[in-house]
Amino acid sequence: MEDSTSCSTRKKDEPSKELCDELLSEAKSEFREEVLSDESSKNEFVELASIKNKLEHLPKLIVYGKELKVITTIDDELKKKAREELRETPEVVAEALKDIRKLLKGDSDLFIPDHDEFLTIFLRPCKWYPTSAFHLIQRYYQFHLNYPYIVENLTPVDLKKCLCSDLLIPLPTECIDGSRLVIVHGGGRWKPKEHSIYELFRCLVILLEAAIKEPKTQITGIQVIIDGKNLSFSHVPHITPKFAAMIVDWIQRCLPCRLKNIHVINQPFITNMIFSIFKPFLAEKLYKRIHFHGTNREKLISMIGKEALPKEYGGSELSESPIGEDIWHFLCHWQEEFENSLKYGYNKKKK
Repeated sequence: MEDSTSCSTRKKDEPSKELCDELLSEAKSEFREEVLSDESSKNEFVELASIKNKLEHLPKLIVYGKELKVITTIDDELKKKAREELRETPEVVAEALKDIRKLLKGDSDLFIPDHDEFLTIFLRPCKWYPTSAFHLIQRYYQFHLNYPYIVENLTPVDLKKCLCSDLLIPLPTECIDGSRLVIVHGGGRWKPKEHSIYELFRCLVILLEAAIKEPKTQITGIQVIIDGKNLSFSHVPHITPKFAAMIVDWIQRCLPCRLKNIHVINQPFITNMIFSIFKPFLAEKLYKRIHFHGTNREKLISMIGKEALPKEYGGSELSESPIGEDIWHFLCHWQEEFENSLKYGYNKKKK
């Protein structure tokens, strides 16, 4: 009787084979996740070290007689601006980073870097609201799926000819509000037979992607001038509703950047016809940030500042001069980062 009881007790206390297998499987899984996490952390550390090193060792770029300097540190004035305009405090930042990681875990189809600097690019324009930033990341990579012909081979090396054409110019002096300024020559200088409107857009994407690597620009934002001088009827057929819908979607819903204003200058009367193509797609917020100045420089100067503008636009310091390959060499400094960025996003099967 005692033996029988003893035998029964042993069987009850011993784990079943199924339970042993389950525990072993869980242990293996945990070990694998730990190894992968450790490897991922190593890769992120290397990537971050590389980005920091590149920011500190950028080649010199002279634009319109002045060096374009990238600001790699955030001083007290910038910290104050970030706090007042973006709610950026140590407590808010820590909580937002924690919460957005939780949200991202719920989207198993999305593969992106898991480090603070990358997530900050999306959190800052969303004022550190994690849910808004999470949806911005989703839309950003959904754009890649929707328009593969825009992001395919989207690197400086692949767009050398257009980048060297002086059609897109990042100016070296910040605007009066601290934002960066970019000029897009969309008038007579633009020859659609040489550079398609989609190629021009791809170059703009590269330029802004490079700009938002700068922590200061993430806080202060960007302003864009579109120079429509000598825009003609021959340009109109290239600006289609399909293109208008795509670029407005990118600006309004997918661009991880504080786009402060778009200034249209030197525009001829046919600009009204072209703008009517874009107007149906514009939300009120973006619509109010588009300013048509014509040849009147007073308002342009009041919004940007004389020091930031070229002299032909009413500025006081910058004199227009060809840049050519200099800007291309400058952007090629980030070639590896652009190539790596194309590896992230959604599985191509997801639509």
